[in-house]
Amino acid sequence: MYEFGKSREDYLAGAIDYKNILEQIDKTNPITFVEPVNVLLIADRLYGCSSGLKLYMENSTNITVDLVDDSDSAISIMQQKHIHYFIIVGYLKNENNYKALAFYKENFQSIHPFCFDIIYARLDMLIRDLGIEHDISYVYERDLPVKDFIQYMGSRYRARQMIVKHEAWKPNPVVKKVLDDKPVNEKKNLLDQIIAWFNSSWPTVW
Repeated sequence: MYEFGKSREDYLAGAIDYKNILEQIDKTNPITFVEPVNVLLIADRLYGCSSGLKLYMENSTNITVDLVDDSDSAISIMQQKHIHYFIIVGYLKNENNYKALAFYKENFQSIHPFCFDIIYARLDMLIRDLGIEHDISYVYERDLPVKDFIQYMGSRYRARQMIVKHEAWKPNPVVKKVLDDKPVNEKKNLLDQIIAWFNSSWPTVW
């Protein structure tokens, strides 16, 4: 796997993150995800956190995880299989690595309903600005219990299932738009109601 960091300080911080996540794994009572999903983690700084998160997810049922540290590797994986969750762990120090997020949005989110991009990080002004700059859909505080994060991922999936069931989401591969040509207010009201219902139980997204 990855080293936890290049400097002694980074290594120690990464080792602490890794140990903290591993201590949260409950092998006797693993989380069962709603349906089989593929997760792609990308991190070029927080190697301990991302490695621990990968192992935690692999202990859950119905989750397959890949972990990469650059955009080329991420895009290569996305060209081979459908990715349901594209998760950025912390901010990416190499700005070029955000190309993988753009690729994901264009080739997955624009034509398929069950695609989610999330940044998993300590929430501050930098993360807020990155979210705006790169149009990141969801953000989650990484210092919260990992179990809650997996359950949060599931809540997004179930909410999207309800949206699809009510036909409020339809792909339009020609113009690369997520929503169809029904009146915007009609779709937005339904979406807001569903998301609000799930957000009443799980941490807030922006």
